[in-house]
Amino acid sequence: MVAYTVMDVTAAIRLAAAVLFLLLLAMEAVNTAIEEIIDRISPDVSDTGKHAKDLGSLAVFCLISANSILLLYALALHLTA
Repeated sequence: MVAYTVMDVTAAIRLAAAVLFLLLLAMEAVNTAIEEIIDRISPDVSDTGKHAKDLGSLAVFCLISANSILLLYALALHLTA
């Protein structure tokens, strides 16, 4: 969030950054919950558990990518202004 203040971007970009960051935190919490539940229910290696954990990690990766894309977009706007 500090980077967006330094770059002096629009309020819409700051709002999008805040929302994406909060979504990332929420998805990380969901991913951790999935991992905890899978480890509790099935301590042995299971294909279904592995797939569930992989999908949770994919969701987190997608939100990290969305945050990165927004940051790069804001940086490009800042550098071309």
